[in-house]
Amino acid sequence: MTRDIRVIMRDLDRYCKSIADENLEEQSQEELKRNATAHPHHVWMARHMLEHFPEFKSLLEIGCRSGENLRLLHSINPDAHLMGIEKNYALAAHGNACFKEADIPITIAAGDPLVLD
Repeated sequence: MTRDIRVIMRDLDRYCKSIADENLEEQSQEELKRNATAHPHHVWMARHMLEHFPEFKSLLEIGCRSGENLRLLHSINPDAHLMGIEKNYALAAHGNACFKEADIPITIAAGDPLVLD
């Protein structure tokens, strides 16, 4: 990874506290969409991931919605191979379109991960 894990975790702690201190109910829906990766849940997940797997090289997220966690993890470790599976086809399509527009190499497969063909 390009950044030191301690620096990333410190930044995530500060970021999580600043987001938690805001009143999220007062934000408009547009602001919430724009700041989806800033939600404390996503920051907590990234911090937890880094604590247990600081040098992660790949990740498959099942039930990734439109890829908010994947986007945050990509910003932390752009060299990691990240992929998601989402049961909701519309969410998967939206996430894939956003990743393509931002030129982020993440793919979300649409389908039920519990159904094996």
